Amino acid sequence: MYEKTEENRAFYEKLDCIILDTQYTLDEALQKFDWGHTSYLHGVDFALHWQAKKLILFHHEPTYGDQKLYDNLKAAQNFASSMSSSALEIQIAREGDTILF
Repeated sequence: MYEKTEENRAFYEKLDCIILDTQYTLDEALQKFDWGHTSYLHGVDFALHWQAKKLILFHHEPTYGDQKLYDNLKAAQNFASSMSSSALEIQIAREGDTILF
């Protein structure tokens, strides 16, 4: 997905919104690298790389409570701010959310 091919650029670059499976923290994602899930930090990196306007963090670890999800959101926002001056909006997906374009 990070490969800078013309096909990827045409598909991902400057999207209004990216919804990514960001189930884990970075440590958990590294421990479970073959499970097919990623971390919220990888999600931020991906969204910044392709200059997305909004990133929605999706598919949360079932053992996380609300506070852990909020902490992950804040960590993702802080990471984005430290990596770029872009105005990437980051939010957590919630059951029942609707996305309008």
